[in-house]
Amino acid sequence: MSGNYGTGALEGQIEVDWLAELDFSFGKAFLDDQLKANLGFNKILNRGFVGKIDYGNGSAAVESNGSRQNIQLRLIYSFGSKFGKSKEDRTRPQEENRIRDEN
Repeated sequence: MSGNYGTGALEGQIEVDWLAELDFSFGKAFLDDQLKANLGFNKILNRGFVGKIDYGNGSAAVESNGSRQNIQLRLIYSFGSKFGKSKEDRTRPQEENRIRDEN
């Protein structure tokens, strides 16, 4: 879970209302941790920049929310290291003989 909150502000001629954002993500592993699933909900609470600019002789309302809410499903499967040498194949006497033969 992640989120942020900002109170209103006044900077020069720009007056900004409060800002907020809230994201959730859930994950679970299956098949002896070979398959991992992640479900994310982004910008559940999404209040972007809402403000007013005072020019002195007039004003303008400004609103900028950026991206919208979305849901992401991510699946990751690990095939493992089937292509590498297994450590059980390397016994100590074999390695010692190999080192002696080369020296």
